Amino acid sequence: MEHDLSGRVAVVVGGGQSPGPGLGNGRATCLGLSRHGATVVAVARHLDRAQTTIDMIAKEGGKGWAYAMDVVDRDQCAKLFQDVKDKYGRIDIMVYNVGITLEFDFETNTATLDAVNRLFDVDLVGCVWCTLECAPIMAEQETGGAIVNVSSIASRQNGTGVHVGYGFYALSKAAMNKWGELSARYYAPMGVRINTLVLGQVASIMGTEGVQYLQGGIDQDEAVARHDASVLLKGGRKTVWETANAITFLVSDEAKFVAGLEFVLDGGSTIARGPDPELLQLKMKMAKQAQA
Repeated sequence: MEHDLSGRVAVVVGGGQSPGPGLGNGRATCLGLSRHGATVVAVARHLDRAQTTIDMIAKEGGKGWAYAMDVVDRDQCAKLFQDVKDKYGRIDIMVYNVGITLEFDFETNTATLDAVNRLFDVDLVGCVWCTLECAPIMAEQETGGAIVNVSSIASRQNGTGVHVGYGFYALSKAAMNKWGELSARYYAPMGVRINTLVLGQVASIMGTEGVQYLQGGIDQDEAVARHDASVLLKGGRKTVWETANAITFLVSDEAKFVAGLEFVLDGGSTIARGPDPELLQLKMKMAKQAQA
């Protein structure tokens, strides 16, 4: 089997998904890892969402465990990884796939400090806690382990001006990229590979709703069209299975010499240089609203 993960234990933090049609990146990742032989621990803030993922895995003949916790609480993170170790005897894979967007006022371009802090707590601090609690367990194993943190191309783009909804989210993901680099350098000598998946335009629930929300409440069809148009590669945005496939590769033996990488999965979007007409229109709209 290509990317054979038989006998390995994978913890996917963010392995449930928000209510809505279709699959999210976390659930698809759990299913993908299971299909390659891993036992999957799906972690979510709401146990029922994680359990739905595990039920889907079980229907395909896979094995797993649903687990509920809040990534903001370091003690809960520590307990998660200790519980997994106690149950299975090892942790081979960890994926941090948790992310939220900022609650903000589009017209006034403002947000509360509580909302900003919540964004950074979930999108960045939780990633730090999970790495610090999981990597030492992996380091104790002869076979080490592999960690993938899911970031965003928002961390590399710069055409949105000073839009706080997009800006703070981009800052949290840019910081995640740096944390991936720092932790990869530290843990590599211990046999723990840490890489960052810089994710672009995939047809996930959060991907579509995020575009709608961050661009002032546009309708779903327009959000999909804008998402598609921003992909350089012919065919537009792809599915969450692209995410799952990339993560499966990064945690497999086929990537055993890959550490500290920012793996960009965006259909070539961030290759482009120069002004983006869609974003220029958005900036003009915001400017007119500010003057009104």
